[in-house]
Amino acid sequence: MSVKDPNKTRRLRYGGIATAITVGVIAVIVVLNVLVTALNTRFPLSVDLTSDKRFTLSEQSKEYLQKVESDITIYLMMPKEEFESIGDPGSRVPPALEQFSQVNPKIKVEYIDLEKNPSFASKYTGDELTSTSIIIESDKRHYVISTSDLFDIQYDTTTYQQYVAGDVIEKTMITKIMSADVDEIPKVGIITGHNESTQKLENFKQVMTDSAYEVSEVNLMTDEIPDDMAFLVIAEPGNDYTTGELKKIDEYLDNDVNNPTLLVTFGSSYSGMTNLDEFLAEWGIKAMDGVIAETDSSRYYSGYPTLAIADYLTNELAPSINPYNGVYPIIMDSKPIETLFETQNGIEVHPVIQTAETAVQLLTDEEGNTTEGEKGVFNALTVSSKPRTEGSDTYTSRVIAVGSTDYFNVSTAFNCLNDEIFTTMANKITGRDLEEVNISSRKLQDTSLQMTESQVTVIGLVIFIIALPVVVLVAGLVIWIRRRHL
Repeated sequence: MSVKDPNKTRRLRYGGIATAITVGVIAVIVVLNVLVTALNTRFPLSVDLTSDKRFTLSEQSKEYLQKVESDITIYLMMPKEEFESIGDPGSRVPPALEQFSQVNPKIKVEYIDLEKNPSFASKYTGDELTSTSIIIESDKRHYVISTSDLFDIQYDTTTYQQYVAGDVIEKTMITKIMSADVDEIPKVGIITGHNESTQKLENFKQVMTDSAYEVSEVNLMTDEIPDDMAFLVIAEPGNDYTTGELKKIDEYLDNDVNNPTLLVTFGSSYSGMTNLDEFLAEWGIKAMDGVIAETDSSRYYSGYPTLAIADYLTNELAPSINPYNGVYPIIMDSKPIETLFETQNGIEVHPVIQTAETAVQLLTDEEGNTTEGEKGVFNALTVSSKPRTEGSDTYTSRVIAVGSTDYFNVSTAFNCLNDEIFTTMANKITGRDLEEVNISSRKLQDTSLQMTESQVTVIGLVIFIIALPVVVLVAGLVIWIRRRHL
């Protein structure tokens, strides 16, 4: 009769327990690995070690994004790894946009390689897509911007060179997302037929289209003004309008239920017109002779006194805009706008953009000789309002006067508040829920430690997939060997 060795039985029992523990720990590590990988795919691992958390979405941005109700897809026309290989600042784009999806699952980010998938561009035949294009699309409309639009590009007046001062990724992208999300599209009618400077309105059209406005042309000689037209635009006309045509505009403004607005722009070529000037005088505004020039060299650009920094006056249409990071409105070849009265016949006139006291009126005679006229503060943008109250509702007709059509072109070369001021006013006038996204630029310079996504991936691979399992296996093996000899 054989007798069981108690030491052998003990070793087998402990050895089995040790093996089971080792297998269990390995199983837990494998499951944890799968979970971490899945979570990292949905919520990418990133570490923001900057003092001001400039690589983390601001609370303002999160609030805006949470309000988006439509399904939005952001297409980047470049593989993700190529963005990272670009380096700063381009490599900031993917992680910033992917945070949008984390805040609101209705927003998705997709990467398209146009070289491998050229047919994708065929769906956007009206847009010239390149590897730097970004599409923001909903089921209502889409917008195409360039990667360069996501950065704060400023102009150095000493070197005459442009440079990237910071990024405006959140501000630009959220503005486009909110524009793609709105239901109603207000209409803007550009008046033609009188040699207007409509060619100077290309950037204006782009800005309004990008802000979810529908832009078309209206010929007062042949067309009636649609009742649902939110804005009419007269851009630096070369010929006067007839009394009949101006009557159409009068009737349009009298139908104040839709808060109608007439935008009139002047410029150095505007020489005054009897009928139009008389019409504008009723709204308390008059284009003065000459153009505005700045005498303070710190307030004009590149040796051109007529390309000058101006001051923004807070008003009821755009109360939230304030100069930030040294960014101000900029005027170019602007006529001074005289306000003929402050209040008259129910019409109120308010300056919105003014010069400093160091500005002068630059006059040019028929022979091309220039002389300085008056010196002081001049208006470059005014708003004339005619409110009417009916019960608990207030309806307002407006005439906005801008000293130069080029007001809307300055932003193509300089970082300024021009577009932001006007779109904020336009959204307020049309009563839209589309808010002005007031998020400041994020500076580029930083000395804090930053890790790219590839670096984070490598660290995660080494720690969680290689090092940790090896440590557990070695520990388990040591325990098993020791237990065998118990």
